[in-house]
Amino acid sequence: MDLIALDQVPLGELVAAFNDAFADYAVQIEMTAQKLENVIRSRSVRLDRSYGFCTEGHLSAFMFTGWRISGGRPSAYNA
Repeated sequence: MDLIALDQVPLGELVAAFNDAFADYAVQIEMTAQKLENVIRSRSVRLDRSYGFCTEGHLSAFMFTGWRISGGRPSAYNA
């Protein structure tokens, strides 16, 4: 496994990884590039501070990190 910053991963690959991760959920989740861009923007995701693991060139795990100023103080969170 290789650790990679998500700003180095094409959006389409992030969408595919997201859909793979939630494929077996009871409530169907179908992510599109536009929806994922909205999630990234609305949750203040910083892709340069978000990471994933690649296995054999395939994004197999990821975590979005949000970052914003709240109450005058910087905060980071799992988005």
